[in-house]
Amino acid sequence: MRGFPGKYLVAFSLAGLASCDGPERSATTRAPGGEPDKLLASIFSDLTRSGFCSERAAPTVCYSRAAGLDSIDVYNSEARIETVEAQINLGFHHDPQFLDAADQNVVRLIRYFIPAWAGNATWTPEAMEHARRAVCPRVVKVGPWYVMIVDLRSAGTPGAFQQLTIARSGKTIIDRMTLSAREECNLKTGEFKEDGDNPPVFPYTW
Repeated sequence: MRGFPGKYLVAFSLAGLASCDGPERSATTRAPGGEPDKLLASIFSDLTRSGFCSERAAPTVCYSRAAGLDSIDVYNSEARIETVEAQINLGFHHDPQFLDAADQNVVRLIRYFIPAWAGNATWTPEAMEHARRAVCPRVVKVGPWYVMIVDLRSAGTPGAFQQLTIARSGKTIIDRMTLSAREECNLKTGEFKEDGDNPPVFPYTW
């Protein structure tokens, strides 16, 4: 696995994380009138034009045919976005072109919501690679946002599935983790706290 630049990693705690990049310029400022329904309509319209959304499944969800993406969920409170989640489906693909396209689609999706994050193009492909190979996820904080890419496979489930979460609340990130990850993982290094070991998911189906 390629090295993971420490510049973009910060330790995660219940109290929160220190920012690793500059001021936020969020997609949440693009909605006309600042109204919640117009906010979502504007965002999903943008995502459709950008090739991310092929079908609106619900007011807060769209399905995607972009390489590596199954669906995108956007949750808002009042007139701002609180959480974005994307289901990443890499299946059994070993084709470097497909994996690179999937990486770049996730980078582009994050860029839409956090355009000022200079570390996105480096951190995101490395986090996806890490999630394909390891148990513990990594979390980074960018301005007001927490970003996490986590493996979703359970034992015996074939293929590679991941979830991207972008959230304003650290509690949302914690809620998306398994209990063992909350208690046992160092989310800065992506390793277990006790011994630094981080074995691949077993059985190894990737």
